[in-house]
Amino acid sequence: MSLAASVAPRRLPSNGRGLIIWGLVLALVVALSLAGDLIPWAVEYPRAWEVPLRFWISDFMKWLINHADLGLFTFKELTRSIAWLLTWPFDAAKGLLAEGFKLVFGEDDEIVYQLPRVSWVAVVAVVVMLGIQAGKRRLALLVGACFLYLVIFGQWDSAMITLSSIVVAVPLGVGIGLLVGIWGARSPRTEAIITPILDLMQTVPVFAYLVPVLFLFGFGPVAAMTATIVYAMPPMVRCTMLALRLVASEIVEFGRMAGCSRRQLIWKVMIPAAGPTLMVGVNQVIMLSLNMVIIGSLIGAGGLGHDVWTSLKRLAIGQGLESGIAITLLAIALDRLSQAFAAKPPPQHRERPASFLRRHPHLCFAAVLILVTTGLSVVVPAFESLPRDLTLTTGPYWDALVKWININFFDEFEAVKTFLLLNVLIPFKRFLLSLPWVGVVGVLALAGYQLGGPRLSLLVAGLATFIAVTGNWEKAMISTYLIGISVAIASLIGMP
Repeated sequence: MSLAASVAPRRLPSNGRGLIIWGLVLALVVALSLAGDLIPWAVEYPRAWEVPLRFWISDFMKWLINHADLGLFTFKELTRSIAWLLTWPFDAAKGLLAEGFKLVFGEDDEIVYQLPRVSWVAVVAVVVMLGIQAGKRRLALLVGACFLYLVIFGQWDSAMITLSSIVVAVPLGVGIGLLVGIWGARSPRTEAIITPILDLMQTVPVFAYLVPVLFLFGFGPVAAMTATIVYAMPPMVRCTMLALRLVASEIVEFGRMAGCSRRQLIWKVMIPAAGPTLMVGVNQVIMLSLNMVIIGSLIGAGGLGHDVWTSLKRLAIGQGLESGIAITLLAIALDRLSQAFAAKPPPQHRERPASFLRRHPHLCFAAVLILVTTGLSVVVPAFESLPRDLTLTTGPYWDALVKWININFFDEFEAVKTFLLLNVLIPFKRFLLSLPWVGVVGVLALAGYQLGGPRLSLLVAGLATFIAVTGNWEKAMISTYLIGISVAIASLIGMP
């Protein structure tokens, strides 16, 4: 070994270099905090440097609605036309499940005939048969019990309004997500473009969807349904791209050897082969659509979400809890049904096709049951909706329980709340607000570099700087302290 090699400095291991870098960055944060008088702009972002992005966005939205012209029509006419088109399937679904149909005859509309909605007996029977069709009798009992809860506890009318929006939003979200996913799977460049857009859509808080949708589509259930479609669509896009990528190459080659065109290869070979993974996306769209039920009620969705919201405003704990349980059971039923159909094996083809009745006995029985029970509901109103005298409610008991807890354990709850507020929440909030924004950006950039390399580091630093530049640093720190403490407490409870 040469003398130069023996005296050459040894490189520190990566862990040691990382600790030194972290130490230097934290020392910089402390120095910036102490030197606030010398370089105040590094501690608190100057208001004079803020970019009034929120005002620019507001002006742009107003311009879109009031002045944007697309040639044959304005932008406002375009959005209102989309809302008008979505009104038709929603009204049809709501008439079928929730309100019935009103037929008007005569020159002066003097003859009005009300067609009843589908009876609750038929709807419960249909979901039970769907469970049987999926091949699971226990599933049929579960979904039947979930829908019977809606009947017995007087939640049927609101649940059917919610289900009306779901049966329209889910097919649209699935269809649009499928088309976008196919586009992304066929073009790597398109996938590279839409992937960050999907990341943004799934990161943006749910409430943030309501403002532009309300501005563009107005107030009402159609606006809420539009927000639901936009919110629930990204998982379907991701599942479609993943499903098409996982199709075995042998299947694709077989389709090409059979002479399939590019379109036939997608729709007649790859989509059927990717069915189970695509059904996972359908399941996610259903679940996310139900997540929007309560949020959508703020812009006129109605249904169970509206019941929960109004109960919270009136502090009717029992009524709100029953409506919340109704949403949960509806979600469980739809989730289990979609999962069962995703796992169901493909049908076996016979040499001689059987009659339609033998091939679809459940469908035929459901159609007959719907016609018979809906016709009987004209004569016997109990078939349309269970009489209120026969419904149950546990609302008063829950209200009494909450009242009893507040009376007997008020001091204990107040002590815990005060302890957390004075010893955890407020100190942590003050600590975050006292940190220099430049130092926080540096810490985030370093963490991003160590976790994901230069690209993640630049992305994280750019996003954090964007928060400061737009004047939202203080609000971001307040949100961070609330989220951070919530995650810590949830982890301490959940991990053990």
